[in-house]
Amino acid sequence: MDYDEWDPETDTFIPATYSVEDMRGKAVCKQALQEKFGLEVNARLPILGVVSRFLTKGLDVFYESILVCCAKCMQIVVLGSGDKALEGKYMELPTTYPRRVGTPI
Repeated sequence: MDYDEWDPETDTFIPATYSVEDMRGKAVCKQALQEKFGLEVNARLPILGVVSRFLTKGLDVFYESILVCCAKCMQIVVLGSGDKALEGKYMELPTTYPRRVGTPI
């Protein structure tokens, strides 16, 4: 990962900048992410983000973990493509867990 290019202190692609010394912008970014993916806007809910190829080399096992995470009051945003059957399972999650799972539908 290129920390110079993806630095939240200077990143122009996020709604607000933030740093270790001043984390206020991070809450703005979290809210924007929740809104973009149709999640419940809630500062207290943790969000897990996954960007991956949809392959049966782990993301199939991770799918089962998502079911547990959503039941434990977490939000998850999933971005990726690959195996069409696995991709389909992930894309159906927002229907099963509305406002808890976000996918780019």
